[in-house]
Amino acid sequence: MVAASRPAPARAAQSIDGPRQRPKEGLFRYIAFGASPRATLALCRCAKIRALFEGRAFVTPEDVKAAAFPVLRHRLVLSYEAEADGLEADSVISRILALVPMP
Repeated sequence: MVAASRPAPARAAQSIDGPRQRPKEGLFRYIAFGASPRATLALCRCAKIRALFEGRAFVTPEDVKAAAFPVLRHRLVLSYEAEADGLEADSVISRILALVPMP
């Protein structure tokens, strides 16, 4: 999910068959700066803590989704286009959650 908040580098966007189309290209116009790799660590830790509070020794996709909003909310820097369209960080995070397949 954190990687989905950042555009892929140009060299990673190339595959053997040519350039890949990323389904979230339209989302990047709303994100000026995506979440850093430290956000991945925070998301993992918060999901583990939520699972522990629920009495489980394992993390579920619901734990990760629940932790995504408080972890990513202040780590995404939205673009002026997002502000002009009236989008807040929670709206963008919801779109990222919808794009990233959960197991």
